[in-house]
Amino acid sequence: MDACLHLLCLPLDGSVLHVASTVWTAIFLGQDPDKHRYLSEVQILEYDHLVGAVNEGGFHWSLIVVQPKDNKVLYINPMGEQNVSQQQILQQWIKFVHIRRLSSIDMGGPIHWNILCPRHAKQSDSISCGVYVLK
Repeated sequence: MDACLHLLCLPLDGSVLHVASTVWTAIFLGQDPDKHRYLSEVQILEYDHLVGAVNEGGFHWSLIVVQPKDNKVLYINPMGEQNVSQQQILQQWIKFVHIRRLSSIDMGGPIHWNILCPRHAKQSDSISCGVYVLK
């Protein structure tokens, strides 16, 4: 998953940062902050998009794209997005950004964020989520 997403992001002239799935999952599922400590060296506001896959429940992949300059979190779940999941994703991102502000990592940028779920194809089985995330 990570290798494919990384390769897809390479030709995008440095405006897109691919974030490893272990890190993205830790951020968006509220897991151990040590897993995303390396991002303290990254100025996220320098990027148009941050892209990564999230492993939900250890068996299902979703795609999350953050647009820091536009205050947007795009959540794409191949099985469909539930309101409660959307709000959890958004709250975890806000928590992550808040911690970065308190640590003086990101001094500027948006305080208020919106979560969007763009229209996308949905998987019709229980095994192809990874393919849909890469699509």
